Formats: sequence, structure tokens, C-alpha cells
Amino acid sequence: MKVLVLGCGSIGSSIIRLLLKEKFIDEIFCIAKDEKTAKGFLLKNFKDIEFKAADALDFKSIKSFMQKSDFVINALPSYLEVGGRNILVNLKILEACLKSGLNYLDFACYGDEGKKIAEQLLMKEEFEKEKLFALINAGVCPGLSNLLAKESSEDFDYLESIKIRTLEDQRSLEFVLPWSREGLFDVASKVLVYRNYKFFFKEPFTERESYEYPSFGKIPCYLLSHDEVYTIPHFIKVRNVDVKGGGSDIEILLALYKLGIFEDEKVRVGKFRISPKKFVYSIVKGTPTTKEFIKIIEEGILEDAHFGLFVDCKGYHKNNRVLVRKYVTFSQKMINKKLYGTNYISYPTALCSVIFLKSVYKRKLYGVMPPEALPKPARKNFLSELERKDIILNTEYKKL
Repeated sequence: MKVLVLGCGSIGSSIIRLLLKEKFIDEIFCIAKDEKTAKGFLLKNFKDIEFKAADALDFKSIKSFMQKSDFVINALPSYLEVGGRNILVNLKILEACLKSGLNYLDFACYGDEGKKIAEQLLMKEEFEKEKLFALINAGVCPGLSNLLAKESSEDFDYLESIKIRTLEDQRSLEFVLPWSREGLFDVASKVLVYRNYKFFFKEPFTERESYEYPSFGKIPCYLLSHDEVYTIPHFIKVRNVDVKGGGSDIEILLALYKLGIFEDEKVRVGKFRISPKKFVYSIVKGTPTTKEFIKIIEEGILEDAHFGLFVDCKGYHKNNRVLVRKYVTFSQKMINKKLYGTNYISYPTALCSVIFLKSVYKRKLYGVMPPEALPKPARKNFLSELERKDIILNTEYKKL
């Protein structure tokens, strides 16, 4: 398989480094705006791929690379702000894939607020007609979270709720940004929840809950804007779905949110009126490059960090009310041994995307679908491959 990766930040570069180890990959192409930054992320692996510095949203610039590829991995943000409005990147790349006859994979959606659905799914019929396949929201969260929800849902006669809880926590001398700038500012977005078979929007960081994270204890968590709610209720029959996050990273974001850092409305500073959000966006560097992150690790700035994904499904099975919890955790210390220079967010996301790609490789799948819509053999293949990568998936079953 020949793969084109669009974007070479922390996730895009991590995917490339992982793909270089896979036998089913024949060739890797990459398009990103800045070659120097790409080299900072890929280091010695830069010479192992064919790279082009270009705007991935300019079809003419990327057409030649697309013609040489079998699959496109979109590692760009789900949106870009251009001239004061948001451009939906996923739809632009999906349209390019349709023109070129290519299959597609991405990690996140922007979300169609009117239809309460992932915007990529609106192109389902077009991809089916061309006998092309697009796997969307296929990272760790969303991605693995969706797949685990589907796996657990099959054990129930009546599914009352799917509660996805994440843990993002670091022990460090200073805060290390693990997400992209777009990911950082997404926390201020309205939160889509699914309650009593209906969609609602809620304010972020509300509905505080003390959640018992296995191995970590009780930690406060809050509603956050996550993409699972834009797909799961459309593919799994369930009454309630929401996503909350907790940990030191989330507490920092909560403090910034309360200070108004993410506000778009302009405030007066001396003689000028400025938007706090745009000002902070312009000065935040973004995720450290691989080279910078290695320095952070070796100088002892980041002692350790954890990302945890916990999927709780509650409902009835054979007249018993039960809870099925599936969860997985990643530590920075463990990641340092697996793919040095990646962080506790980029590595799980990249690893899951590569396993998803491997799981759908050579399968006759058409249309646009999230992980929970994958056929059972593909889902089982994913979980087997996750185990082969020494990632432990825990399952708890409890009668209520």
C-alpha cells in the first residue's frame, strides 16, 4: 500500500514513523506547509519518505502525490480559520479523494451543528457510488472509544448509557502542551450530549462529576466537546451518550476557560480592542516538535504523563442491570520505550490510526463510516492487533 499523509505535526509525524515499521506499507508520501518543521518532527526518518512542501487544501498542488497513492491519511486539523470564518478541512480533502479515486482516513470531525452529525457522513452516498471507503474519527478518542462502545453494546438487551471518560494528566516542572493549537481552543466549544434519545448542547466544563478512574482513584471530570457524540447515537441504539475528561491537563484548561482566555468577543486593552482568543492563538507555539520534546524528556521537565480512556456501558442483560467497563491507559514512560519523542496524546492517536488502517486493508468496504460502523471481523482484527502491540485492554463486568 502507498500512503499519502497530509500534515506533519505531532500526530502526522508519529503516524509516518509507525508506518515505516509496517510490512504492508510500500511507500509513504507526505505533504505539509513547512519542510523545516517536518524535519523537526521526523528527524532522521525524513529521508525515508517523499516530501512536498505545499498547501494540502490546494488540489492542484497535491494532485501529483494523490495520483501515486492508494490511501490518504488526513492528519490536519478538522478546520482552519481563514478570513474570519472556519474552513472545514475534512470535506475539502474528501472531495479531493473523490476526484482522485482514493480511500481516506481521519481523526476528528468539526460536527454539523444543525444535523448533529459528523460532517464527513454527509458524503456517504458519494463514496458508495464510487466504491471508495472513508474511515473517519479513527484515532484513540474518538476512534478506539467508538469501537469499544460498539463491542460492549452487543452484550446488552437494552442499552441505557454510554459514558466515555478520559484522563489527561502530567507530572512536570512546567506545563507541556500535548495537543495542537486548534485542539487547545476546541475546549471552549459547545458540548454535544445525547440525553433520552435527543441531542442537546451544553456549556463546556459543566456537570462536574467525581469519577473513579481504575488505578488512579476519584478525580473530578467535566463535559468536554468530543466527536463521539456526533456519530455513536446514529449507529448504536442507546438512550444517553456523553464524554467527560479529567486530570491535571483538564484542570489547567478549566482555569484558562474561567479566565476568559478562549473568548472571541473583543475587550479593551488601553487604546485597542482585541479578542483574547485570537491574541493567545497568535502567541501559542503549539505542540513541541520531536526534537524539542526529546529535550523536554532528557532535561527531566516532564517526569511522566498519562492518557486513559474509559468506556462505561450500562443497561440490561437477561433482566439484570449491568455495567461493562472497558479501558486502556498509556504512560509517557511506556511510550518513551516504544516510539521515543512522541507524547502521551500523539502516540495513542497515531498507533490506533495505523491499526485501523491495517484492519481495513484489503477489505471490500465502501462509503463513509466511523469505527463503530465497521463490520465485526474488522473490529476483532483491530483488537487482536492492539494486543500484539502490547497494549492491555481491561474489561470489568458488574451487576448493579
